Amino acid sequence: MEWLGTFEVPGTGRRVGGRLVIGDRKSELTTFDALSLDRDRGALPTDSAIAIPMVWGRTEDGKRITVVNLRSLAWRLFEGAWGTERWLCDFAIDNHLVPEEPLRFSSLSVGLTDLSSWLESPVPRPQWTIDEVHVEEVQSLRRVEHGDLAYEFQRSWGTRSGFDEVTIEYPTFATVTSTAELELEELVNLAVTPLEALLWVSTGRFSELDISQVRLEGERPVYEKLWASFLKPLTHETPARRLHKSDMLFTANELPGGLDGGLRRWLDRWEDIQQAFGPVIARYRAPFTYADDRFATSVSALESYSTRVKHGKFEIPKRERKERIARVEAALQSEAPDLIDWVRSALRYAGQYELKTRLALLLDEAGNVSEALFGEQGESFIQAVVKSRNQVAHSLVRRGGIEGGGNLHWTFRGLNWLLRYHAMLELGFSEQEAQTRIIKNCDFQQEAERLKRDLGMTIPPAPEASDR
Repeated sequence: MEWLGTFEVPGTGRRVGGRLVIGDRKSELTTFDALSLDRDRGALPTDSAIAIPMVWGRTEDGKRITVVNLRSLAWRLFEGAWGTERWLCDFAIDNHLVPEEPLRFSSLSVGLTDLSSWLESPVPRPQWTIDEVHVEEVQSLRRVEHGDLAYEFQRSWGTRSGFDEVTIEYPTFATVTSTAELELEELVNLAVTPLEALLWVSTGRFSELDISQVRLEGERPVYEKLWASFLKPLTHETPARRLHKSDMLFTANELPGGLDGGLRRWLDRWEDIQQAFGPVIARYRAPFTYADDRFATSVSALESYSTRVKHGKFEIPKRERKERIARVEAALQSEAPDLIDWVRSALRYAGQYELKTRLALLLDEAGNVSEALFGEQGESFIQAVVKSRNQVAHSLVRRGGIEGGGNLHWTFRGLNWLLRYHAMLELGFSEQEAQTRIIKNCDFQQEAERLKRDLGMTIPPAPEASDR
């Protein structure tokens, strides 16, 4: 039997549409969008599907019922550089509810719980059959920590009345008070790339974090000690780095919301912005790179940031795009039929923002930073980037081609300042504060003067290629 209704996620005030199906030996909840709790209650990124072992409901006469073990829900966790999706828990569990008569639901609510604790707790028994599950053994499969929460994936073996042996695999929650070395290494690996990116945004220099240097002592929360160990360079406590406060955009204690709040915000945003900042950090990790490699990485990072975070994918209607292609093909049919396939391929991206348009939007949003960097040469900078990107794509830089308006190195430095400005906005800095901090930075002032000089040079023509 099937009932349609809305389901409330406790603690969030959020309701989602869904469908509850109850049969002889199965029960499943299908939601129209992914269920998620807020991060304070332990949820992962909002588009993750959260495994929910229980659904509580009430019949029309007010009786409370419990449906256990929803099927085919999965838990998705982002590991490593927070960019790789790994299915850690994909389970399908038979239900424990076999109704003796049709049920009519007036309301349902969804919650997370530990199955074994539910079996031990006093629960009002409804007037129809619930098959008991007798848990014989519980084994912790995996423990992954994030912030002050731990995600434990456990497997329980047991028997159920009238059925064969069943295996149940589900996630539980626990507050972190201590951690083993292996667990700490796992937690560190989750945060290395976003924290290295944060150090780069603050200092403009790449610092590779060494997890072997992290030590935990005392009773302070794990995440607080871990962050403190990571962020020593941000608090100028490492003289070997030779960083002066005037060389930095901000310190750890100056993060909006404080150290804890600022870091949590950055990690929360990492899934959305990692496509922009992850490749930049990966390029810095390489043992050696050429200027054109770093330039190409910075261009793709800004383009990805514009597409995924700021401006989206602008596309003309599909029908209009087809009509345009048809007109071009008709015109070429008699004059140059051999070019039709090439034109069709070139027009595939005709409905998207060009690179020069995305750069213009990002420069305009940067306000005083763009003005200080380029003066009245903003359009020249955009042209230099687009033409240099085309040159790099055609492998002409090392054959005497243009180098980004005179010097490819300073061109990609300008791109990186734009990236760092938008990263500060992601951290919670206001536009005015972010612009002020960048403009007062001594490195920025020196590089801005050099960049404006380079942009005044004559730029050779680029090879024939799309500006997209």
